[in-house]
Order: sequence, then structure tokens, then C-alpha cells
Amino acid sequence: MIELNRKAPETLQSWNLLVVCPLCHKKLHYADVKSDFLDPGWKITIDGQEHIIK
Repeated sequence: MIELNRKAPETLQSWNLLVVCPLCHKKLHYADVKSDFLDPGWKITIDGQEHIIK
């Protein structure tokens, strides 16, 4: 995932957008986060807990 604040090309494409609640948004910025593109979807690990998003 490319953070929108980096203003990189293609950051507003559908493959890079994820809607999250305020608590999860904070975790994405401050927790230990790893993300892997699965094609389609993402595997996001937040503080050791895996989440699969398709």
C-alpha cells in the first residue's frame, strides 16, 4: 500500500484504496504493520495479527 500523503503517482487507484475505521487507521500508522499484495487483495499484519482483504 502506498500512503496517500506521499503523493506518489497512482495512489488513488482502486488497488491502493482501503476503507478502515478510525481505530484501524491509527493502527496502520503507529503499530507494527506489514502488507503483502496478493493479487487480488492484500494480506495486512498488524502487531502480529493477519488480516486478509479481498
